[in-house]
Amino acid sequence: MCNITVRNCTFDRVSKAITLCMFYHKGNLTIEDNEIEGSVTGISMLAVGSMVACRNNTISATYGIVLDNKEQLEPV
Repeated sequence: MCNITVRNCTFDRVSKAITLCMFYHKGNLTIEDNEIEGSVTGISMLAVGSMVACRNNTISATYGIVLDNKEQLEPV
């Protein structure tokens, strides 16, 4: 399972969490209140990237953006 919460971190740390999450197939990656340039736009781009990287995960980010890709990507 991939259950990672990334809070108050730099973009680099968030990216590392996503990389770690790529090794798992199911779980949760929560991204909140991190130092991401561009605020809403940045977190949206990161969340979309996370959705692709962490297959079959529910990914939530700050600003109320929640992406659930369980139905969008086929299981590995």
